[in-house]
Parts: sequence; structure tokens; C-alpha cells
Amino acid sequence: MEAEPPTENVIETTPAVPEAPPVGGPPQLDPPENHRWVERLRSLAGRKTSYQGPIIGITQGWMSRDSSFHIFAARYFDYAMLTDEHLVCFSTGFLSRRPRRRVFREPLNALVVIPRGDEPFRTMRIVGDFNRPLLFEVRSDDNSIAFARELVARSREAVRLPANLLSTKKPKRSRKSRAINAPDADSVEATGEQTPTQ
Repeated sequence: MEAEPPTENVIETTPAVPEAPPVGGPPQLDPPENHRWVERLRSLAGRKTSYQGPIIGITQGWMSRDSSFHIFAARYFDYAMLTDEHLVCFSTGFLSRRPRRRVFREPLNALVVIPRGDEPFRTMRIVGDFNRPLLFEVRSDDNSIAFARELVARSREAVRLPANLLSTKKPKRSRKSRAINAPDADSVEATGEQTPTQ
């Protein structure tokens, strides 16, 4: 009777399963390279040639002037592109709905972006070296919410302002006495001058 060959211990391994993204995490930006108009946006963003730098995110939103009667202000549904140094906005074609021309290009270190409302905020007040502040309102999809958060974070990092200066509340003005420039009694006695009576 033939002896059976020795059996080797075979360890069965299961294929690794990729981890699913955490549920309920912060919204993430869509890859800019997958955007439909990324090449057109690059060609419009550059001053003389096409912009070849890194793009952080691309979205669309309503841009308007911030005024006391904002309900009557004109609103434009523009494309917005965030780079590591600039915020660039482009007008949208009426019929084609594609980026038409560049209408705004400002460095992040020259902007103060103030979010309005609680998280996740969709409206931002943009203050810079132009006539009146702007209001930028994005949609409620994950890419737009992530774009708004990234814009606020990168502008704060570029400007490096303390958080209390980014508040929307106006600082209280101190009340100064009207007689602050009036001479005190010691100086009047020393000079012998008298204050005129009214």
C-alpha cells in the first residue's frame, strides 16, 4: 500500500476590499481635470497665454454687488475657478451656457472672504480693492459646498488676518468728550489766560 504524500498547510487569503469613504464626512471637491470646460477656463484665465498652473476647484454660482437694497441687485450665474493664488470668475454664455469671458481675477491675499450663515454655508461676502463688496452664492451640491469652504480657508491663510477682524459686526465707536481740546485749569492758571464765556 503506497504512502500518501504529506499535505502542506495552505492558508487561504481573501482579496483586500477597498475601504469605502466615510459616511457623513465633509464634502469633497470634484477633480478639476474632469470638468467639461477646464481647457476653455484655462485659456480664458491667463492674461496673455493659457493658464497652466494648478487648479483647486471649479464651480458655478450667483455673483452680485452687496448693497443695502440687494434684492434689486443684478445677479449673474458665473463660473468660478480657484487656484492656489487667485480667484477667477467667468461670465456664462446665454445660449451656449459655456464660459464666455473672464470678468474677475484677484489674488487671494488681496481678498477677505466672509461666510454668511452657519455650516455648511453657501453665501460669501468678498471684500477687496474694488468699489463695492461682492456676494457669491453657490449651489447646495457637495462640490460647491467644498469650494466655498476651500475659498474661505485659503483666503484667510493668504491674508493671515485674525478671526475677530473677519466678523461681520461693526466695531463700536468710542464716545469722546467734546471738550477734549479745552485747556485744563492748571494750564490756565499758569498762563493767566481766561477762556471766553459764551
